Amino acid sequence: MAAPATDSNRNGRIDGEKEQAVPPGTVYRRHFPEIEEAFHGRFAMEQHPTTDEWGRSIQGKKDVILPAIIRLGHNIGVKVLAEGVETETEAAYLQGKRCDEAQGYYFSPPLPYDEFVRFLKEQHARRRAQELT
Repeated sequence: MAAPATDSNRNGRIDGEKEQAVPPGTVYRRHFPEIEEAFHGRFAMEQHPTTDEWGRSIQGKKDVILPAIIRLGHNIGVKVLAEGVETETEAAYLQGKRCDEAQGYYFSPPLPYDEFVRFLKEQHARRRAQELT
């Protein structure tokens, strides 16, 4: 089947029809529910189920989906940030999968601006001290 023709001036029309705006994430939610579920923590190491709704084992899905998401981000040239990291195990897992950044209660609870600035300064001072030893 041939791809739909796009008008020559590329002003958002396909075969003369105006394209509709699609809310962010719609394609993933409709066509890739596993990705949507991974983003919402369903496959987090500490809480993922062992079977699906039909009783089939889903062990190992996180070991496929999360690295695939990380590779996808790297392949399109973006840094990958994991949210909701709550344990050292999760942080180590993500680091081992080459996730660029992570945030969550394992590192710090949400902080007001002044406390956040103080937290960053303390972290920077600790890193500098480690580099000097």
